Amino acid sequence: MGQKVELQTGLPGLFEPEPADDMGVEQPEGSPSSSVEVSGEAAAHLVIFALGDEQYGVDIDSVESIIRPKSITAVPRAPDFVEGVTNLRGTVLPVVNLHRRFGLPEQNAGKDTRIIVAESDGNKVGMMVDAVLEVRRVPEAAIEPPSPLVTTVDSAFITGIAKVGDDRLIILLDLEQVLAHQRANGAQ
Repeated sequence: MGQKVELQTGLPGLFEPEPADDMGVEQPEGSPSSSVEVSGEAAAHLVIFALGDEQYGVDIDSVESIIRPKSITAVPRAPDFVEGVTNLRGTVLPVVNLHRRFGLPEQNAGKDTRIIVAESDGNKVGMMVDAVLEVRRVPEAAIEPPSPLVTTVDSAFITGIAKVGDDRLIILLDLEQVLAHQRANGAQ
């Protein structure tokens, strides 16, 4: 994996200590939305994770919790990018394999593998990722739209590229598009 970034634990209620079963993202009522101000300018509040050597970010408002992988049951005839379902606190949670969803080479689950539990179209979905790296506010000025040369209908889930520091790029994702079944099957 590329550059390893320490988890930013200074945000209350975001990450539990390592022995805990899952790491919840709980925002109290009235907490700032994902577009907040950093030093007087608008910023996106992101959960940043790794898939292979690349880093991706999703809006923190769509993330409910971050858990360690649990037993996953395969579902017959599910789309190939659906890993299966798992039991999350008594609720059946579908789990999407983002390596398959993005057409990336698959990697074996490691000690840093996590499932990001997010809400999409009113449904909870788990996204299997190689590691959750940090939670960060990125100034809107540091986010550029994706170039038309690198985006196609199949990559409509990319909303932008965030520049962090001198050489770090984070691909920003639209979860609604990433998890849309119709888009994944090529239908409109």
